[in-house]
Parts: sequence; structure tokens; C-alpha cells
Amino acid sequence: TSTDVLTLEVRPPNRGSNFVKLDTSVQVQFTTDGSYEELSYSILLRLNTNSDLIATAKVERNFLSLMTNTTTSYTDLLNLTWDHRISCDETYTVSVDFIPDTFSPQTLRAQTRSLNATVYPDESCEFFF
Repeated sequence: TSTDVLTLEVRPPNRGSNFVKLDTSVQVQFTTDGSYEELSYSILLRLNTNSDLIATAKVERNFLSLMTNTTTSYTDLLNLTWDHRISCDETYTVSVDFIPDTFSPQTLRAQTRSLNATVYPDESCEFFF
């Protein structure tokens, strides 16, 4: 199940075609009861604009756990950049899917998150002042 974790409205300063550079960072934190030898999971990030999917990124992890038989916390920090062309206001949404393969997390949180946009005029456009 996909969970929306970030939303940002972008309003270009100029009419016509503009490029948007989107930088996003999502920290995913989960805990286990420490009884799993191998932890294998995937994190799927989706970028939507006005309900249309424009980009996806998938991270896969597989490693041996500490086997402490106590609650153990793990953190994954994902930093991704997308470029997009717009001509009018757009609302961007970042969603996350956490897909465990070999365990069931006790807790799961999207902690520190950021979504920033920088708008540049399309160099091929002509501007009239």
C-alpha cells in the first residue's frame, strides 16, 4: 500500500514552458523484534503530479541482522532528484511503499522528509517584456 509522505505546489513565475528540478529526501525507519537473521526489503518511491505518475525509484536491501532478540531499529535515507517540464501550476506528491520480503516490521515510519523545487525558464522559449 502506497502512503503519501510529501506534497508541494509549484507555481512557475513565467507563462510558457519551464523546467522544474525536484529534490526529495525521505528517511524510512522501522523496528524488528531482533529475531530475524536476514532482513530483505524494498522501498518504492513514486512521484505524481496532479494524479499522474511521472517517476518511480526502487531501492532493494538485503543484509544480515544483529539477532539481538530485542527491539532493533533500522533507518534508510533516500535522496532522489527528478526533472520535469511544466507550463502551469503543478502539485507534486511523493509516496512510499515499504515492501518487506523476509520479516514483518514492528513499527514503520517515514521520518525526516523534504521536497524542494527550483523552477528555470525553458531556454528555448522567447520572452517578451
